[in-house]
Amino acid sequence: PSNIFNPDMSAITLYVEPVGYGFKGGVDEEGNILYSFNFTATITISDSQGNPLTEPIPAEFDEPLNSHNKATEAFMPITLTLEQPLPVGQYTITYDITDGTSGKDFEIVKDIRVAEIIS
Repeated sequence: PSNIFNPDMSAITLYVEPVGYGFKGGVDEEGNILYSFNFTATITISDSQGNPLTEPIPAEFDEPLNSHNKATEAFMPITLTLEQPLPVGQYTITYDITDGTSGKDFEIVKDIRVAEIIS
C-alpha cells in the first residue's frame, strides 16, 4: 500500500490535482496571453494521538505555474523532505494548501505508517 514507508525514507511525496483555482492574466515575452496560478502549502506531522510533532513546514513549489490556456486542472507534487527519518509508528500528515490567486484553501489529511518492510 502507498501509505506504508520504510524507516530510512528521507522524503514523502503527495501528488495533488487541484481544480477550481483562480488565474491572474498577463502576457509572455512574445505578447501572447499567459495565465498564472500559484499555491502555497504547509505540512504538519502528528503522532497517532494527533499531537503535532513539527511546526508547520512550508512546502516548496515551482512558482508561479504558467499556461497559455486556462487549465482547469493542475498536477502538483508536494514533497516533504525529512531532516531525520521517522521512527516506526503511525503518523498523520496534514497538508494545508492555499490558492494564491483566490485565497481559497483546503486541507488534505493522510495517515501513514512507518514500518520495517520485508521484500
